[in-house]
Amino acid sequence: MTTPAVFSTGSLRLDQALVIGGIPAGHFIEVYGPESSGKTTLCLHWAAEAQRLGKDCAWIDTDGTLTNTRAAQCGVHPDHLWILEPGTAEQVLSKLEMLAESGAFAMIILDSLSTMLPEVEPDQAQDRGEQVQIARSLSQTLRQINPIIRRNGACLVFTNHPLSAKRSAAYHGLAKNPARLALKLQAAQRFELRPQRLIQQGRRVTGQQVLVRIIKNTFAPCYQAVELDIMYCCGVQITGEILDLGTQLQIIRQQGKVYSYRGWLLGKDRQEAIHFLNQNRPLAEDMKQIIRQRLFCDA
Repeated sequence: MTTPAVFSTGSLRLDQALVIGGIPAGHFIEVYGPESSGKTTLCLHWAAEAQRLGKDCAWIDTDGTLTNTRAAQCGVHPDHLWILEPGTAEQVLSKLEMLAESGAFAMIILDSLSTMLPEVEPDQAQDRGEQVQIARSLSQTLRQINPIIRRNGACLVFTNHPLSAKRSAAYHGLAKNPARLALKLQAAQRFELRPQRLIQQGRRVTGQQVLVRIIKNTFAPCYQAVELDIMYCCGVQITGEILDLGTQLQIIRQQGKVYSYRGWLLGKDRQEAIHFLNQNRPLAEDMKQIIRQRLFCDA
């Protein structure tokens, strides 16, 4: 299979685990996990990386939680991010098809599938039937836009919540309604996010460590796992990855606990070096590009 054009995930470790260097253009991607596991933050970094390449992005916000402040913290330029907030599932899928057909956006993110609501709010007795109808509509939409995004090279990202039902009940539900499997079958990559532990500075909680498991990857072996530090102030903490991978590739020199780079003293220990890189973003970005080139262009 020919390796497609890719967008970096914003994490060097995750790019490396994916082998091809990021998420592929012209394909469907699914990101799922429990509440507050970092799904939106990770997708914002993907949009930021697409914008770095001069591409336009669209965001369908069914959760109603996206703010310009949060987007900017993850490196997204809100003025160049087209945000839609459809009210119903029917409107969501219609907008998704419209955006894909326009060919104007390199990345379209739907956050999230689990909060799409039908046009008529169902009661408890109708709920199962309405969810089946939404699944069928999604399956039909995916079939219609799949050749379109392959042609124009758009990347469609969907966030979702895992099934909360018992395994046996979930299995029988999928067997009766195979349309619910549409995204799982058509997605080129699927990611599962699981919170691991909180990150603290003193008594103050500043972020959380998240385990990202690659459940499906049609371009390389899957079931790789990467731990990411997601900070509340800036999203994925990339500087720690730069320091670790840079040292591993001998781009950064380490003598004892002291880190240096081309005559720059980065710090007398790891935390001091990470702080230095956080305060010197242009230098960190240059190092990131050198590491990425070494990882993927020299392979």
